[in-house]
Amino acid sequence: SVSKSLEYHPSIVDFGLTKCNIPDLMKSVVVKNSGLVADTISSISLEPQTPEFKLTNLPIMPYSISAGDSLTINIEFNPSSEGKFSTNLIINSPDLKQGPITIPVSGEYRKTILSASDPILDFGQLETCESPKSLKFILYNTGTLADTLLVNLERGVKPYSIVSPDTLLLGGNDSTEVEVSFNP
Repeated sequence: SVSKSLEYHPSIVDFGLTKCNIPDLMKSVVVKNSGLVADTISSISLEPQTPEFKLTNLPIMPYSISAGDSLTINIEFNPSSEGKFSTNLIINSPDLKQGPITIPVSGEYRKTILSASDPILDFGQLETCESPKSLKFILYNTGTLADTLLVNLERGVKPYSIVSPDTLLLGGNDSTEVEVSFNP
């Protein structure tokens, strides 16, 4: 009998946790024919198909791998929203007695999404002799990734000061109040 054998590495494709704005991330699976004769791959797919993962630069199927040769399969991870994502890389060959090769693929994407309750603070008209006036606004993080924010004023804006701490840890899906004081 003639020996045919497809080996693959890695057995799991994990993109891990990706934060903030991401470029397209790529990982590869290498399928090697460690047998003595050519082997055929009849199809390569991701199941279930999800928009976060895609296969790139696949050869035309069916694809014949000579003995000792290998095929690199590239998987791209490009999520458009936050979350944990998973699929399976399925490699079919008519010569696989155990059925298709199934390789789990996963990735997670988290980011901060910041906004303020009032983008403009209007202190109105104050006279030089008046007491300081404070206004507050709320910073929201509707993303799921915590962020450390440095709150400061532009240089040269002397009558204004930050009453709140100037370093804020804003958790995911959280908000915090920021107070600004005007001292005429």
